[in-house]
Amino acid sequence: MDFFSHLCHQKEERCLRFRGRPMPLCSRCLGFYIFLLFAIIISLLAEILFGAIHAIPPMTMFIIFCLTQLPLVVDGSLQYKTRYESTNVRRFISGMLSGADGGTILIWLIFEFV
Repeated sequence: MDFFSHLCHQKEERCLRFRGRPMPLCSRCLGFYIFLLFAIIISLLAEILFGAIHAIPPMTMFIIFCLTQLPLVVDGSLQYKTRYESTNVRRFISGMLSGADGGTILIWLIFEFV
């Protein structure tokens, strides 16, 4: 069992390919983890340099959270509950939005409550 199996289901048909081989994370998880990391770094810098993240009101953060999670929830739910089959591009984009928002909210929460 490899490290990535703890982070993702690794279904080969849902993974992007690099040089003909499937990547160790599915498209959605790949987008999520890459943009989670970027969002944490950018949000942390924005907060430290400008106080920009902490200044966002809680209700605004909640609305942003709901809007950015919606594509992931809709795409994942439709795929799980119906015969709809998502594409790797849609999976990557929904993971990207979720990860970017997750990183921003994580930094916001840290500076809001610490």
